[in-house]
Amino acid sequence: DSILIYGNPKLTDLHGIDGLSGPIPGAISLQQNGLTTLYDSLQNITSVGRNAFGNSIEVLGNERLADLMGFLGITQTPGAITIDNNPHLDNLKGLANVRLISGSNANNASLELRDNGLTSIDGLCALGGALPGSLTVTGNAMLRLSAALQGLDAQCGGNGSTIEAIK
Repeated sequence: DSILIYGNPKLTDLHGIDGLSGPIPGAISLQQNGLTTLYDSLQNITSVGRNAFGNSIEVLGNERLADLMGFLGITQTPGAITIDNNPHLDNLKGLANVRLISGSNANNASLELRDNGLTSIDGLCALGGALPGSLTVTGNAMLRLSAALQGLDAQCGGNGSTIEAIK
């Protein structure tokens, strides 16, 4: 029921699965691959479920991954989003259409952003409402969180809704 792509250091894209569309009953987990882009591979997936850990989207340890654009079709998740250890990932624009995260994972987090190359979190503009779990942002050396939150507020039209949801 889930999509798990794990341990493929020579895999640079997901063009072989770009025909997938509609809802996925389980989670999407991309771990320790050679991926450089998700540009259009997963864009026709409209919703996801969650895995046994409570995550709906996991992007972990993809050393060359530069974007999450393949997730643009997803508007809400019943579980957490965990983005961890992707040193070339500098933005979250691929999550720009996620409006609601309605669950949390085994860490009691709804959104985890750890040890990435993030310089901006502007991709979270659509996210609204209160997160049921915590927001964890740590180890993103290029991200200045207070400036990122102010930039997010300005980028999102100054309404403050996203900032209130993640404070």
